[in-house]
Amino acid sequence: MLERSLAKFRTFAPRVLIVVGGMCLSLVGGCVGQDSTAGVVNEARPALDAARPPDADLFDAPGVEPLDAGIRFDAAPPKRCDPTKPFGSLEAVIELTAPSYDGDISLSADELDAVITSNRLGNPTKIFEATRGAPSSLFSTPQLVDVSPGYENSPSLAGDGLTVVFDDADPFAATASPSRLLWATRSSRASAFGSAQPLLNVSVAGSASRHPVLSGDELALYYSFRDIAGGSTETFLYVATRATKSAPFTNPTAVPGLHMAGSSDDHPAITADQLVIYFRSNRPGSAGEDIWVASRATVSSSFGAPTRVSEVSTAGNDRPGFVSADDCVLYLTTNGGDAGGGYDVFRATKPR
Repeated sequence: MLERSLAKFRTFAPRVLIVVGGMCLSLVGGCVGQDSTAGVVNEARPALDAARPPDADLFDAPGVEPLDAGIRFDAAPPKRCDPTKPFGSLEAVIELTAPSYDGDISLSADELDAVITSNRLGNPTKIFEATRGAPSSLFSTPQLVDVSPGYENSPSLAGDGLTVVFDDADPFAATASPSRLLWATRSSRASAFGSAQPLLNVSVAGSASRHPVLSGDELALYYSFRDIAGGSTETFLYVATRATKSAPFTNPTAVPGLHMAGSSDDHPAITADQLVIYFRSNRPGSAGEDIWVASRATVSSSFGAPTRVSEVSTAGNDRPGFVSADDCVLYLTTNGGDAGGGYDVFRATKPR
């Protein structure tokens, strides 16, 4: 009797998944959002209602609940982590690591495209790019990008992978020196990046503007700033905004709620919604230069008090590079992980 009812149901709703007594009966393959509640996952309920004849009793089998009892329209895939939990152990991203300086990393939003800073071909440091077919797969061998004649440091990819921003600082300089932020674009991920151009309004003569990262909508640019000409010995985290993706960034200001007097903060990594930010700091409580995190309720709010992310902070210097939109995966570089010598690429994941 149940099979006859299901045969009728296929006629009118070929893209419906039925959950009966904890079992998911898929009419087209694959069950989504399965649980122990009787219900239906329906892609187009209005179309189903329109197609159903007035006198049709799709569920006329004894003991089978009527169609309207427990229809679910909000079924979603399970979250891959509990973002309130601490990260697990550091895991070396071996395929991106070489016996050289690999000082920074950033990923596209889908986590399939990565850029790193490396001097594996000698100095000056350059941007290298690697790709993979799925977030669980290994990255390909990094390939040289080379979009400028000088140093290419701290690259950060836009979410779609079509824009890269970076600074031109010498990462090996003993003292801070003036540096600029630059950007380069391409028409598709299969295309090469064009020549880099300076980012306007965020690079000030006599200052060090470094470590840029774009927000998910590309309307905000976070970066570190030190007023060298003014004699400052502290580095601050700044943010500049724009109204559209084609407009220049303006109004650079210190990110509210983060800085501690006497310390330096740099290497920001921010979730796509700009509500969680990781950064490197040498503030009290750090063992050298460690990773700290802060959060806020809205983009217009100040961040709350930062806390040290102890599970990803080593005895060396640690630099966050990329955090996934769901705050589940953090990619970083450190010289305290001993994966290949010098700075190397690592990741950490929060458990479910």
